[in-house]
Amino acid sequence: MLYTCYMGQSHTTLVEIGKIFTEKTIKTADGTFCWLVTNEKAKKSVVLVHGVTGNKLDMVVVGKEYVKRGFAVYAPDLPGHGSAPALDIDTFDALGDWLSNCIRAMECIPDILIGNSFAAGICYNMAVRDLVNERTHIILACPTPRVAWSSRALRVASGLLPGSIGTTAYNSRRAIDTRVAYLSKMRDGSSKKWLKESELHKIPFIDAKISNCMAMLLETHNPYEAVPPRRSVQERITIIFGTKDNVATKRSFDRMRRLLPFSRILIIPGPGHILHFEAAEHMADAGLQP
Repeated sequence: MLYTCYMGQSHTTLVEIGKIFTEKTIKTADGTFCWLVTNEKAKKSVVLVHGVTGNKLDMVVVGKEYVKRGFAVYAPDLPGHGSAPALDIDTFDALGDWLSNCIRAMECIPDILIGNSFAAGICYNMAVRDLVNERTHIILACPTPRVAWSSRALRVASGLLPGSIGTTAYNSRRAIDTRVAYLSKMRDGSSKKWLKESELHKIPFIDAKISNCMAMLLETHNPYEAVPPRRSVQERITIIFGTKDNVATKRSFDRMRRLLPFSRILIIPGPGHILHFEAAEHMADAGLQP
C-alpha cells in the first residue's frame, strides 16, 4: 500500500514492509513466545524489542535497515502485546527472565540486542544480571529511567476509568491523534504516518490495563535503581537519544550518563521518542559502530 507524502515521496506502510518477515509462535516449557523474523540464514543477528503499548510490527522499519546491513532480524511481542499472551509479571526481573527465555526459544545468540523505550529497561535488567551473551552489543534506545510527567498523566488518566472503558478511551481517534501529535517531531511525512498506522493497528488487541501495569513497574520496581552492570558489560552498551524527545528527557540523559560512564551515548539531532520511525537508519548504524 503506497501513500504520497507532502514531500512528493512515496510512503510504504508498516504492513507492506512487514511482508518480508515471517510470524512465528512457539510454546516451550518457559512459555509461549511470538515474533517476526526475516533473513534467518544471515551470519549476524539482531533482536529488536518494542516498547510498552506497542507490538512487533513497530520494529519492521529498523528491521529492514538491519537486513540491508546483512543481519537476521528477530522482533518479539512483549507479553500481553500483539500476538503474545499476557503474563502475571510484577517485576523487571520477571521481564528480564521472559526476554532471556524468548531469545532462547528463537535459537539465536544475537550480535545486537535493542530495547526500545520501556524495553530498554528490560535489556538493562538483563545486563545488570549478566543474562546477555558476552558477544552481544546492547543498544538502549530512548531509555526512560525517569518517568515523564506526560506518560504518568496518561497512565493515571486511563487508569481512572474501568478496564474496557479505559481501553476504548485510549483507542479513540482523538486520543490517537493527540499521541501522534505529541510524539512526532520530524517533518518527513513517513514517520508520522507509521506512528498513526501503529496506533490503529493495535486497537483490536491492546489492553490499557496490561500496559498500565507494565508501565507502573518503572515507578515501583525501577530497573535503573539497581547496581549498574560491571565495566566490561557497560563497554558493550550504546545509549541513543533524540534531541527532541519529550518522554526520555534531559533528566533521563543525565541519569544514564551517570549510571553507565563506560558506555557510548549517541545524540541524534531532530527526532523525538519514536526513534524506531524517525531515526531507523541511525539505530541500525549504531549497532555497527565499535
